[in-house]
Parts: sequence; C-alpha cells; structure tokens
Amino acid sequence: MKTKLFWWFIGLINGVLLAIDISWARHIDPSKAGVSLWIFLAVATGIVLLQAIPAMILFAAFMFQFKGKSATDEAKEIQASRSVCCQADK
Repeated sequence: MKTKLFWWFIGLINGVLLAIDISWARHIDPSKAGVSLWIFLAVATGIVLLQAIPAMILFAAFMFQFKGKSATDEAKEIQASRSVCCQADK
C-alpha cells in the first residue's frame, strides 16, 4: 500500500511539473540571446581556466618532485632520514 501511494505521489508531482513547463515554454530567439550567450560563455570559460591553473601547478610540482630520481635513490634517502631520526632520539 505504501509503495502504491509513493508512486502515485511521484506521478502526481511529475505531472504537475510537466504541466507547468509546457504552459511557460516560449520560443527562444537566438538573435536576442546573442549578448547573454557570449557573456555566459566568457564567464564559464573563465571559471574553467581558474580551476585549471592550480591543477596544472600542482601536477607540475608533483611530477618534478620525482624527476631524475630512481627508486634506489628514494630508498637511500628514506633510510638516511630514518637513521638520522633514530640517532637524535638516543
């Protein structure tokens, strides 16, 4: 019974929303929407670029961190830092 009532309610809400959309729909004239379309595209492009700049900086920093180092060099550095750390504790 609850499931039937739930789906009836969902159908009712969808029907109301569809009726509202159809009654408010209008033809969009592209010639009148030109300026607002270009403003939207400019703002959207700016937002994407503002997000891409920090991502590129972080990616480059991550890649250059390991440039020219092999796995054995990394292991030697870790071992050296552990031995220095353990000697300081004694």
